[in-house]
Amino acid sequence: MQSQVVQLRLEVFNITNRANFAQPAVVLPNTASPGQPFTLETVLPTFGVLTSPLNRTIGLGTPRQAQLSIRYLF
Repeated sequence: MQSQVVQLRLEVFNITNRANFAQPAVVLPNTASPGQPFTLETVLPTFGVLTSPLNRTIGLGTPRQAQLSIRYLF
């Protein structure tokens, strides 16, 4: 006797459609004098600021994705 099985699978990624941001800019400018502290005027305005989302088509940073698969085993 042979058994037959149908499997139905639904996978959903980033179901809440939450934005995943890129790492903040962490490079300080090399314009300050030695021994002087960095001030708001000498630091880039984007230092430590999340400025852009991850723009990928697969994996972390993608918008909501769902896939449906059907498998027939015999």
